[in-house]
Amino acid sequence: MSELSKDLIRRPEEALYRTIYAPVDLHELLASAESRSRIRRLPPVQLFFGLKELTDEEVAQLAPHVTQEQWQAVIDLDIWSRDNANVHHLINLQRHILLTDDPVARKLIGAADPDLWELALSRLLKIHPKVDEEYEGEPEEGDYLETPDQQYLLVLPRNPELARVMRAILLRAYEVDPAWIRLRLEAARFRTRTELTESAYEKRTKRVEEMGFQDYYEAVEIYASLVEGEKLPLKKSTAQLSTLPASVRLPESEALLLMQLLAQLSRSQDISLLLEELFFVCNKILTADRVSPGEPKLVRRGIRKALTGINLGLDLWSEGKPERALAGVQEVYLQSFFRLGCTRLAKLRVKADRITGDQSPETAAFIRGLRRKYPVQSWLPEPGARLHWRFFSTSKEVEKAQKRLEAIQ
Repeated sequence: MSELSKDLIRRPEEALYRTIYAPVDLHELLASAESRSRIRRLPPVQLFFGLKELTDEEVAQLAPHVTQEQWQAVIDLDIWSRDNANVHHLINLQRHILLTDDPVARKLIGAADPDLWELALSRLLKIHPKVDEEYEGEPEEGDYLETPDQQYLLVLPRNPELARVMRAILLRAYEVDPAWIRLRLEAARFRTRTELTESAYEKRTKRVEEMGFQDYYEAVEIYASLVEGEKLPLKKSTAQLSTLPASVRLPESEALLLMQLLAQLSRSQDISLLLEELFFVCNKILTADRVSPGEPKLVRRGIRKALTGINLGLDLWSEGKPERALAGVQEVYLQSFFRLGCTRLAKLRVKADRITGDQSPETAAFIRGLRRKYPVQSWLPEPGARLHWRFFSTSKEVEKAQKRLEAIQ
């Protein structure tokens, strides 16, 4: 059995986290010319995490080896919370142009959408253009910057450190591409912040979807219940089912059915497309749950929710038949299995919500878990102890909870 197969069975969350989300050691990659050549091939998520461990000087060493698309992806992942852009995060990333050569600085500047630059300038500065040899309007009190071309008087932020960084970035932008920064300042005067935000968000959404991430408002649909009797859509024609093995033997194991099947498939074929599907579902759940990629504990929990939810739906759909389950992971979208599991759990929640009256601490703990937005198994290990819980992952667990609810009612 390959190491991948073993890891998928023994430690599935860790295997997926390490493959997709875990940061790389950028210090190590910067150590030699051979390893530096690998930087431009890094997935944006791993680069994003790794950047957090570097000093400004080390980022300056890294910047020549990063592609504009990678830096753009880092910006996309870092500054957005739902449809709100944090321009302070943008400035914190783009201040690295101060320690780089002109070609590298142009690359980093160009990685951010013009809309984002204009939004940051609009929010952080008061822009007074020169008209008939005089600056338009009455500049507020504060720290000023007259642009090198003497076409604008800019009122800098009140925060001294932010004002210092903004001054340095603006002067550096004028050194690197004066025509470009003039266009950004002029556009920032006339375009509304709402227009700039919407335009930047639309472009960002398309890019992150290509990376496997989703827009928040689309991601929450992962929790939508299926219509009663709705058939799960197939990825391929059902005719191909006949080419699958007639029987499947799985060893006795506490491992998730889903992971056992993936491990078995990995021995005879490339499962990269299935792993990409898992990545897609995990990211959808993390986005819907508003989990930051920079929170490893919560990311692992999100991965666990995805795996157990898919496993539950797969177990329900296959009715415990390994051959049907093996066909399912290849023919049916994994996202559909997760939604099938959610639909079944939602029915448990409805029943739990109908229970009234006083209950024993153990029963109250059980009901509390089922009343969560995403129902879980919960229990008290002993009176007065902290509530323990875990995700549902099999049809037997759901049936057991169903029977217990019926007994309470």
